[in-house]
Amino acid sequence: MILHTERRDGFTWEWEAGPRSGAGQGAAIPFIAPGLRLDNRAELASALGLPPKSDDETVLLAAWARWGEGMADRLRGPFAFAIADFAGNRAYLARDVFGLCPLYYHLDRNGLVVAGSSRLARAILGKDLPRDHLNLADFVQGQAMDKTGTIHLGIRRLPPAHYLIAGPQEDLCRRYWSFAQAPRQQSGSDAAEHFRALFDISVERAHCGAKPCLPLSGGLDSSSIAGSLAANHVSLSAIPTLTLTYRETANWNDAPYLAELDHRFGLMRREIAADRHDPLADMKDWLRVLDGPYVSYGHSVSSQLLPLSRELGCDTVLSGHGGDEVVSYGIGRLNELARRGDWATLWRNLDGSAGLFGQSRIRLFRKYLTHKPFFRRVERRLQRGAAQAETRQSLSDDLADLAGSDRYHVTLASTRSDHDDRMLQEEALDHPIQALSLETIAACSHASGVVTRMPFYDRELVECSLSLPSEWKLRHGLSRWIMRRAMDGRLPPGILARRSKFDFAQAFRAGLLDQREKILDLADPARLGPFVHAGRLKELRNRLSRNDTNIEMDDAYFLWRASILAMWIDIAGQRLERPRLLPLKEIIRQ
Repeated sequence: MILHTERRDGFTWEWEAGPRSGAGQGAAIPFIAPGLRLDNRAELASALGLPPKSDDETVLLAAWARWGEGMADRLRGPFAFAIADFAGNRAYLARDVFGLCPLYYHLDRNGLVVAGSSRLARAILGKDLPRDHLNLADFVQGQAMDKTGTIHLGIRRLPPAHYLIAGPQEDLCRRYWSFAQAPRQQSGSDAAEHFRALFDISVERAHCGAKPCLPLSGGLDSSSIAGSLAANHVSLSAIPTLTLTYRETANWNDAPYLAELDHRFGLMRREIAADRHDPLADMKDWLRVLDGPYVSYGHSVSSQLLPLSRELGCDTVLSGHGGDEVVSYGIGRLNELARRGDWATLWRNLDGSAGLFGQSRIRLFRKYLTHKPFFRRVERRLQRGAAQAETRQSLSDDLADLAGSDRYHVTLASTRSDHDDRMLQEEALDHPIQALSLETIAACSHASGVVTRMPFYDRELVECSLSLPSEWKLRHGLSRWIMRRAMDGRLPPGILARRSKFDFAQAFRAGLLDQREKILDLADPARLGPFVHAGRLKELRNRLSRNDTNIEMDDAYFLWRASILAMWIDIAGQRLERPRLLPLKEIIRQ
């Protein structure tokens, strides 16, 4: 029997022994993720012989009847759903290619629980689950290592671009799409026009029918959303715009670009001062929403925009999140040029890349000269004489033993002498931190009464970007060249030529060190000893007690993680109330 929540954002299915009595060819949908949006609904409806404006449930059930397990690859847009196949006594779960809609599940020999959040899945399950200490180790280490685990053993995440067949005798998870499938092609002169057209379509889908709010930073990503809307005759003066500002922070460099946007579009921005913001503020509430600790150092400050958007009467936040990964900085082109021996072009393009690493052009140039044997030997001698950065231990001895010595020693594509930009971009897009960040945004948005739409995460747009040669990512010393060309004439010249990017790290550290007493109260070595390295924590506590402000960034991040872990321990044992569950009605689809 299947029981689902009133909103159909979760359900439980207790397996029946043998064939289901009276089973026909029926199917039903007990779970549809909040935020699901079928971007190719009209195309699907046409292929399935349905009216163009058929609702989500009708389209999904017809797609299951026609295409079965292959249906997920035919869908576009953010989605996560479950279909109960009564004839086969099994469930089909699917999630979009980026993981814009979360899907959590518990599967055992007794049945299946599915929900849009880990917390709801546990509440439906109705029993305590042990902690996943390996997942805890990843958090303490400040790493995201997989796309399936949670902090609770038995609660899993369906990875992006996967579907799951679950039944009494089945547990089959398959990937239906990957970034590597995007074609490689030599672009023509119309590449920027094609990219712009795809971006406009994605922005329109995100904006259509919504009461939007637009966060603006003065960077290329959020500004491009504004430029796309304005170019397509949307009045930006009618859309609430929000900006986190750091006017008291020495290295804040967004102000002149925001002024250009105000002048160009007649914006009435609302500024939220974020200087020395407490990065622990409201985190206990967000930990309840996300059902566990997670690595997102700027979450406390950026999440302010979600409830504020709702207060302004908005139901949708149009976010530029993902632009860096989708468009790519084109760093891999430097290695491509070095391998070809095109040193003059490499040197000209270093200026746009060196700043991203906080290095000089000469220091970065040395890295690529190692393609020549003589310079490779010279660089090795220089490196032997250079002081090596100390890697400080974060984990307790027990968690370090559990994780093993190799878990966090990941070989990056950039360390390969033959890497190109496509390798780097695929690696960035497919990293577990991407899925985690999108799940975090979706869950916190839903809890705030809004949905966050991210136009850069569009399958056709991503495939277009991946297919482009690297000279469309880095050219004339400017990274993300394709985006700059696509927005030419739509954005102020200063933003199109902008090379800088505000580094939030110093503001984070200043805000954290203002909370010495809170950290000393939370980060108690006696409580956290089973998880964190006690010696490191005690040393940093002593320095905080002496009002030492010379805390390195890595240590500041460690203190934040220790404090967040302590907050979670405070609430982890709270019992969850089981939601009201209703019997699912079978919908027959022949």
